[in-house]
Order: sequence, then structure tokens, then C-alpha cells
Amino acid sequence: MSIIASLARALGPSEGDALLRITLDALGEVRSVELIGGNPPMWQEVLSALRKHPKARGVRIPPESHGLQLTLAVNARIRRASGGKGPVIPIPPLIFVFDVSDLAGVSARIVDARVVSEVLL
Repeated sequence: MSIIASLARALGPSEGDALLRITLDALGEVRSVELIGGNPPMWQEVLSALRKHPKARGVRIPPESHGLQLTLAVNARIRRASGGKGPVIPIPPLIFVFDVSDLAGVSARIVDARVVSEVLL
């Protein structure tokens, strides 16, 4: 389901969490996409784009089933090189503790999606 992480990376919020329920038919085609957890306005573009993808690639539907319902957790976060949260705040050169990897002041947006549950239909 790398398409979900890709769409969330391209269209989703900078930071936020979502819980999605995706229903696939016996041919692996997307029949419904719904947000069951998270802020709807933040994830609306991702949901709309998912609905436009007719076929879920890489998902195998067992021949005896009528489809599959997947629940996915999607997380978007901004992290510093050290793994810390938020921007690097300059502090006057007094005694303080910091991670040297944060000196460059570079942050990265990390987006991941994982399957939480799946139910055969």
C-alpha cells in the first residue's frame, strides 16, 4: 500500500494522524475509502485521490473471498536529524545541552502508512 504513503506525502498535512478504512472488491478494485480517525479537512485531498485509483496494486485477494477491508494508520511528522520534534531554536552560548546533528537546522517530513487490520469479505 505504498500508494497511500505516496499520496499522503504529496497531498496530506505536514503533521497529523489518520485512520483509513479501504474496501476492495474480489478483483482488487477500490470500492470505498473512509476516514475513521483524524481531522477530515486535513486528509480530504488524500481521500479524494485514493478514490480515483481504481485498482490496488500489490494486494492479493484470496480467490474464495468477495473482497477485503483494510484499516490503515497514516502518520505524518516533521523531525530534526536527531529525531527531536519541532524547529531548532537558537540559544545564546551559555551552558546548554543539544544534539550536534541538529546544528545544521535541517528537518525532514516523515510519512508512513501501515496496515492495522484486514478482514476478508
